[in-house]
Amino acid sequence: MKISSILRDTVLMALAFTGLLILQSSLLKDALVVQERTGLNQLMTGISGMLNNAHKSKDDIAIYEVLHSLTQASGIVRARIIDPDVNAEPESDTHSQVLEDGTHQWGKLILSVSDYQRRKLLRRQWLAGLAASGLVWAILFVYVQFMEKKNHILSANLAELSDLLQTEKKKIIGSQERERKTLIQAAATLQEAVRRISQPVLVLDSQQRVAALSESALASLNVSGSEMVLQKSWLEVPVLGSCGAALERSLTSPGQEILWSIPDSEDKFRIKTELDGLSGTWVELISSHKE
Repeated sequence: MKISSILRDTVLMALAFTGLLILQSSLLKDALVVQERTGLNQLMTGISGMLNNAHKSKDDIAIYEVLHSLTQASGIVRARIIDPDVNAEPESDTHSQVLEDGTHQWGKLILSVSDYQRRKLLRRQWLAGLAASGLVWAILFVYVQFMEKKNHILSANLAELSDLLQTEKKKIIGSQERERKTLIQAAATLQEAVRRISQPVLVLDSQQRVAALSESALASLNVSGSEMVLQKSWLEVPVLGSCGAALERSLTSPGQEILWSIPDSEDKFRIKTELDGLSGTWVELISSHKE
């Protein structure tokens, strides 16, 4: 995982969280305003009834006590009664209720309400949201630092492993090159040794290809040079093409000499596969003139 993608996801999460917090605050504010208005309307309806009863009985003390009690209530800044014909200047968070004695309007109740509790609740919500956001950011920051450190360690290990791999590749290439040179040298040594044999002899490797042959075998094979025969399958050598059955018997019976008469000729092949299977199959041409 790349660090840039983690940071991008972190920023997107923070923006989404902030958007949700703003939306929640807006919905909560609207809900509090509606609840406040509903509660205030119920309160003013009840208080209006008490004030109307007190006015009917001409009990000014009761009216004063009701207004005094309202000013002591939480959230109410001011409570007063004005003449119903007086138009009070509209103020924010100010509510009015007409006071009636039958059909006669004798006053108007004016309540000035404070939004302190509402703002306090919203502020608490914002602080809680910011605290939660800060906690999430702190956790993500620690996580990003941890991932960055882990990524650095993995990169270092990857670079070290890459260096080791390159070193091992060079060793393998060097080993393969030395092995190839060794095989070439061994093949050249075998060919030189077999070339000096006076009898017409061929040596087949484990894959039944001509690995070496003597000088006298060139004349028997009717070829001008050893390069025309070396590393070729026995099937590609005309004289050996008819002794497939004998070669198969030799491979299945290592250590035993197999004599094979060449068709339309009095010459024979003496075929022998060594027991270890590593020395190949030796094919010696026996001429009828030498027997």
